[in-house]
Amino acid sequence: AGLFDPGIATIKAIHLESSLIIRDKGQMLKQDKSLDLCSDHKKPVQCMIWLSSLKTLATGSLDSTIQIFDFVQLRQTHVLSGHKKAVTCLEWCPKNQYLLSAGFDNYIIIWDPTAGLLSHRLLGHECSIAGLCAVPRTDYEFLSVDFAGVVKLWDVRRLLVDQSFHATDRQAEQAGDIEPLEPRALCPLSRDRVLIAGRRLVVFDRSASDPRLTADSPICDVLFHHGRIEIVTPIKNDL
Repeated sequence: AGLFDPGIATIKAIHLESSLIIRDKGQMLKQDKSLDLCSDHKKPVQCMIWLSSLKTLATGSLDSTIQIFDFVQLRQTHVLSGHKKAVTCLEWCPKNQYLLSAGFDNYIIIWDPTAGLLSHRLLGHECSIAGLCAVPRTDYEFLSVDFAGVVKLWDVRRLLVDQSFHATDRQAEQAGDIEPLEPRALCPLSRDRVLIAGRRLVVFDRSASDPRLTADSPICDVLFHHGRIEIVTPIKNDL
């Protein structure tokens, strides 16, 4: 079977053995031996992310370490050790140049990849983390989901959880009314919509249908107006 992708002008051919070959119309992909970097991982790599502003690559492995490779100097610069179990998720925060990592541990680590130092641990999950992603069109928001189906919206600037919720109805699952979700990944569809995938697909929205009643921004204060018998909250530049 064959497939032409007009977006990247490549032809993908799939053999009967289920192997995938990508052929470019102009030139075949070839190994660049000048970028043959030596990895010290003791077990297979599970995730990678390109830190574009630093021109470096971060790799996470089942051996619980993260390695940083400088593509300008063409060498490994740091080995980050802070996880006790496998690292399966990596995300990059270019605004503050934070590297976020998660995996079989029940916490997220924020790293300074330039210095190779552990900055913070984000605690809150009670079991292994299945997925981690950045929220589009935001500088500091990240989403994580664990194997129990608990989703957390993090603000890495303030190092706290803005929202925490269950991606599925656990009682309905245990009663057999719905198929267990067993979440394994999450994908942001926009700033205000996220898709969580496992044995099923579920979508969550946070857009405010009526800004006078609800808001997406965190509430930092509250005041009771005795004369009008109202509760007033500041939201951005409004009340």
